[in-house]
Amino acid sequence: MKWTLFQQYDSLSKAQLRSGLKWLYTEGIASMGMGSILGGGFLTAYTLLLGANVFQVGFVGAAPFIFQPLQLAYVPVTDYLRRRKLLTLLPWILVTLLWIPAALLPFSGLTASRQVSVLMVIVSVQGVLRPLIAVNWQSWLRDLIPGRLMGAVFSRRLAYGTIAAIGLGLSASLFVDYWRTTRDVDAQIQGYTLVFLSCVAVLGFLSPWCMARIPERRSQPGVLSGRSRWTGLGTPVQDREYRPILWFLFMRNFYTALAAPFFVVYMLEKLAFPLSLVIGFGTLSQAANVSILSVWGKYADRFGAKVVMMASGSLMLLLLPLWSLVSSVNQGGVGAGLPVYLLIGFCMVLQGLATAGTNVASGIMTMKRAGHQRTSAYLSLASMAGNLGAGLGPLVGGRLIDVLLQRQLTIHVDWIGPSASVEFAGLSLGGYEFLFLLAFLLGLVTSSLLARIHELQDHSRSVVLDELYKDSAATVRALNSIPGARFLQVPVSVVRSVPGIDTVLGLTLYQFSSTMRLAVATSQVGSRSVRNLSSSVRGSLAQMLQGRRNLGTHAEEIAYHAARAATQAMEDTDLDPRLVVQDSLKGIVQEMDHRLEGQRSRRILRGTVRGAVRGTYETRQDLEALIPTIYQAGMTAAAELGIQPEKGDALVRGAIQYTASYIRPRLSRNVRAQLETLKYRPSHGRSKARA
Repeated sequence: MKWTLFQQYDSLSKAQLRSGLKWLYTEGIASMGMGSILGGGFLTAYTLLLGANVFQVGFVGAAPFIFQPLQLAYVPVTDYLRRRKLLTLLPWILVTLLWIPAALLPFSGLTASRQVSVLMVIVSVQGVLRPLIAVNWQSWLRDLIPGRLMGAVFSRRLAYGTIAAIGLGLSASLFVDYWRTTRDVDAQIQGYTLVFLSCVAVLGFLSPWCMARIPERRSQPGVLSGRSRWTGLGTPVQDREYRPILWFLFMRNFYTALAAPFFVVYMLEKLAFPLSLVIGFGTLSQAANVSILSVWGKYADRFGAKVVMMASGSLMLLLLPLWSLVSSVNQGGVGAGLPVYLLIGFCMVLQGLATAGTNVASGIMTMKRAGHQRTSAYLSLASMAGNLGAGLGPLVGGRLIDVLLQRQLTIHVDWIGPSASVEFAGLSLGGYEFLFLLAFLLGLVTSSLLARIHELQDHSRSVVLDELYKDSAATVRALNSIPGARFLQVPVSVVRSVPGIDTVLGLTLYQFSSTMRLAVATSQVGSRSVRNLSSSVRGSLAQMLQGRRNLGTHAEEIAYHAARAATQAMEDTDLDPRLVVQDSLKGIVQEMDHRLEGQRSRRILRGTVRGAVRGTYETRQDLEALIPTIYQAGMTAAAELGIQPEKGDALVRGAIQYTASYIRPRLSRNVRAQLETLKYRPSHGRSKARA
């Protein structure tokens, strides 16, 4: 390997970028293919054959993650040396070579307990080196890939790598099972040794070879030096809008890792599945992963990473309680095998879909928040938070299973009649099932943390659902022409009618936002009167809501997004921001009130004021200077809605204060102080007499 491969560039040409992406995709094939063999089901089965208990299996699976806090020590080294390619390649090669002594443990002559201990030491050394790889690799890619292409590049790399992992993992598992059936019990583990050594010899060489050919942009010199370099690591923690991302990544990975690593142990130990079947289920999950990656990447680029994380997180929460039902389904005796296989297969498909979304979204969410200055610190803390959760999850899960395996909850259902009695298999929960349900409860709590994460593209998850329905419309219409297949149309219609899923009644917020901004922008053509602006906003909103049903259910959210999009249009016009706020809110309130015939007036007012505050903040306007305008516009809207001044004043102040506190606590204090100086001055226009 020539030293010229480590040359750094101040900027990259299009040819260098294309070449770098080609090698990046090939490296993904090699590294993910190697990971499918040197981790997951293979490593779990290998550790069990060495004689490890559940906690030791959990430790081996957690080792790549629990040492991630060491990134704090590696970030100053990265910023000082600024040789990210070199600091990625050397430890990566060492980590790969350590798999050789790990694979040769069955031939070492050590006792079973000593072999497990040595394996734990090896994976610990690898865990110490992996943070150095992560902090340099992520920073290197952050400067290589343009922000607008991140979603497409990462999803494509994951797709190529997952396809390779499917083929290699399935082939290796079939070889291991064949070796097991043709050898005695003591020689079964030797099949794993052959697979591990072959993987290191081929893929372990290909991965760093490709990595070395990816060009490296010269990183910006750190502005801190010496001891102050360490204190500079606290900069991301002081970022109020970055802390929720760190906390969410930790909790999300913790509850997922609390259960997911033990799916394989559950199938190998409790269900006694052969390795090839376990890997086959994993292949099904990876196939589902590949099928949705490009979709998640496209929507993450278009609508933001947060909404993709919301949608994929819902799938993860669905599969956890389903895993808890496997034992109950497996109690049916003869003929119960197929239902168990179908249930596990469905769970693995959900896991693949969910993992694809979270992998794409979490990477984009952290990279876009991290600027080019102090990139290493931001990305390392995000990686540390996520990996710390992923490392603690298996350790806690392993300890809990040792306790929970001694507990069992069984519910039987007996039907006793005059001529016969029937016993039905009921619910059966043991150690693993309790763990899966606990992870589900933690996942529910974690999902609420997403609300604290701010993105400029902050749409609801219904955006992605709406686009998915739209993309699949042609397929559904084709299926409807097949006799007996019309029932496939029912699930879509039912899901879309569930409150909270279709939160904007089928409106695509991307189109909704564009229309409202266009309405404000075009209103400055010709007269700039109050009537022109408010009428333009009202007309556009009327067109968007035409033919929609159940508007009252989502009145506050519709008003919120309408006001938010309208005030964001301040970036697109040279109109006075105060005019935009006042007249946009007036047009929105008038149309919503007309549509709902005087109902939901308080929700309309709250949503409109909240949207105005949020939209003003996102346009980088001086929000504090516009608070009096938003307050006065809100009180005018309250009068339009027929709300009494005292109640309107409380609603408007509460909506402003709530939104400001959600955005930033320091801003909330300033807004509260400013609101205390304001007093409503009624306009001379007539308002409705409703209470």
